[in-house]
Amino acid sequence: MKSAMYSDFKRSKINKEDSKAYGMDLIIVDTGKYKDKIAARMRRENGKGSWMVYKGCDEEFARQVTAEHKVNVKNGKKVEKKWVPKRSHIDNHYLDCSVYEYCAAEISGVKFLYLDNDKPEEQQEETKPESGYREKENIDLSHILVVVDDIALPFGAIRIKPSGSDAGHNGLKNIAAMLNTQAYARLRFGVGNDFPKGCQVDYVLGHFSLEQRQQMPVRVDIACDAIRAFCLSGIDFAMCNFNNK
Repeated sequence: MKSAMYSDFKRSKINKEDSKAYGMDLIIVDTGKYKDKIAARMRRENGKGSWMVYKGCDEEFARQVTAEHKVNVKNGKKVEKKWVPKRSHIDNHYLDCSVYEYCAAEISGVKFLYLDNDKPEEQQEETKPESGYREKENIDLSHILVVVDDIALPFGAIRIKPSGSDAGHNGLKNIAAMLNTQAYARLRFGVGNDFPKGCQVDYVLGHFSLEQRQQMPVRVDIACDAIRAFCLSGIDFAMCNFNNK
C-alpha cells in the first residue's frame, strides 16, 4: 500500500504547469542524515550492516567518500553539527553519489545486495518459502483470505476470487510459493494506475491524492464488511455481495 511519510526523504510533485517536468515526483533528500548513516556503517567491522566496496576499488573513491566530516558550525546564536569538506576545493562527488544511491535503495526497499552466489547461507535459509504455521495450526486453505493492493483496479474497487495467478504481483507470488498452491482466496483492493509509464514504483509508494483520502474511509469500511462476510458466510456470499460494489 502507499506509504504516508518518510523520515530521511520526502516526496513532492512539480506542479508548475509550464514546466516540462510537470507532474513528476520530486524527492527531497536530507543529505546530512544519509551521511550520518554512511559514516556509522563505515565505523562497523566488515560484515552485515557495514560499509563495504568492491575489491579493487580505486583510492580516489575512498578519498572522495570520506571527504567530509561533521563539525560544530555557528549559526547565529546556535551551534549546529554539520557536514562540511575537510579542506577547500576537495572533491566529494562519490560521497554525493553514495548519498543518493542510499536514498534510492531505501525508496526501492533494497536491504542487501549480493553478487553471483555469494548470498550468506543464513539469508538463503530465511528466504526459503515455508507453510509451517498453516500446517501447525491445521488451517484449511478455504479459511485463508489474502488482502492485497492492485493497480489494475480503480481506486477503492473490490474484487474477491477463490484462486488465480499472481499477475506479476510479488506479494502474491511469495504467498503462492509459501502455500505451494495458487488456490487461495484473495481480496484485491484497487489503488488505481494514474501514473506515467515507468513510474509504477513511485506511484505505489507515494501519497494518496486528496480525493482518494476523502473516499478512503468509506472504501475501507466496505472492504472490512467483505472480509467479515468471507469469515462468517463464505467466499461465495462475499463474492456475490461485494464484487463490483
